[in-house]
Amino acid sequence: EAGAKSSTFLLRRGVSLYGGFKGDEESRDQRDPSANQTILDGEGNLYHVVTISKDADASTVLDGVNVKRGSAAGPYADKKSGGGVYNTGGSPLISNCLFKDNTASNTGGGMLSKGGSPRLVNCVFEGNRAPSGGGLFVDSGSVELIDCAFRGNAANKESSGGALFVQNKAEARCEGCEFSDNSSIREGGGAGNSGDCAFVNCTFSDNRSGKGGAAIFNNGGTVAAVNCTFAGNSPPTGGAVLLNRSGKTAVVNSVFDDASNDPPWEAWAEGGSVRIERSAVAGRLGAAFMTEVDVLHGDPLLGGLRDNGGLTMTRALMEGSPAIGAGYPAGELAAG
Repeated sequence: EAGAKSSTFLLRRGVSLYGGFKGDEESRDQRDPSANQTILDGEGNLYHVVTISKDADASTVLDGVNVKRGSAAGPYADKKSGGGVYNTGGSPLISNCLFKDNTASNTGGGMLSKGGSPRLVNCVFEGNRAPSGGGLFVDSGSVELIDCAFRGNAANKESSGGALFVQNKAEARCEGCEFSDNSSIREGGGAGNSGDCAFVNCTFSDNRSGKGGAAIFNNGGTVAAVNCTFAGNSPPTGGAVLLNRSGKTAVVNSVFDDASNDPPWEAWAEGGSVRIERSAVAGRLGAAFMTEVDVLHGDPLLGGLRDNGGLTMTRALMEGSPAIGAGYPAGELAAG
């Protein structure tokens, strides 16, 4: 019934929810979220498993919790987005959480952030679905993602952003994040953007799209990718791994290794501008609206996706890779 479907865990200023307790701890530091799972399960019956109020600030914490099977498919606009988490404008800290198998009929299967500036650390978005932003949809405000992983999320209708979509005027900064095995029927298997996106030390591996931008799709916004890896991504025939329809994209100190027997377009600009600088590229780059600065063409000798240390999986350069030492030294990066 409608009332039951609107039930939710509401987090406000000064209210925090911590998982991982066995029951005999004497302090919060003794808990173990990996061994003692705390699961908030919508069972397919809740519009939003967790709702974050507008007054939520840094004193509001969601930590060590699994958020599962929210189903934002209600009759009104605010019930069609954010199946796992619906942020109504707050700025909480969300850490060590898993968002899994949540869905939405509009945007943000795993999470919708509508205003505010939430910070997510060491979180995993897995198997979430929505027409746009299967894992996370940033509608407005800003979101910071540190050491987060997006795995197997999908934009499952005629829209874009399998793992992440950042809307016009919204901002997202992703640092040390993994985007793997995400998909979109249209563009942006990994990420779609019409706002302002920055990716630092991120890995895009084995993402797929039906109409281009298997890893990243930029449509009128600004994208900066620094120290990033693009490998094994699958655009459609004639499509590109990184597609810039309009707006500006800058890629620095990065590696593209999506080549096959028929090398794909690693980056392509239909309009706007794309600048690839101090990067190694195995496949092809478009010519129009494209600027190359100190680009190495050829096999970068990149390893598979695995645990190379850190909180997310990466694809490391193998011994003898021509890309080793080819980028700007740390502290001297300049995305033009």
